Amino acid sequence: MFDYKIFTEFEDEHLYNYMEPIVAVGAPETSLEVINRILAELSTYDEYHLVYGLLIGYQHAPERVAGLLPAYLGHARDSVVCTAMNLLDSLPDALLTNRVVQACREVRDARPNEVYLDDIVDRLESRLSLSSDRLS
Repeated sequence: MFDYKIFTEFEDEHLYNYMEPIVAVGAPETSLEVINRILAELSTYDEYHLVYGLLIGYQHAPERVAGLLPAYLGHARDSVVCTAMNLLDSLPDALLTNRVVQACREVRDARPNEVYLDDIVDRLESRLSLSSDRLS
């Protein structure tokens, strides 16, 4: 069972040991109020709380997290970047919008030396193109 207080108080291996089983199986009993709070506080979190905040947010409100993910492609911590990339790759087609892909392009264009950004943008553009073709 997910407990917001524990989530915010634990650090390092205690946070890992608490969150990994929750992320692995999901936390269906987590209230929308708690999810909204986590998403509102993402910018205040350290690296590990941010990763778990994104994961929990995605599990419960992928439509709200989808638009936030591109900004984290430019994060200073690799674990945050990898989480954002993995979640972008796993977005349902309905949530992979032109706006999300454009935001990823903007991050890529602002960081031209980060070749991994070319890869994620290429993958997302391909998926978006395939989705558009299916609708035609």
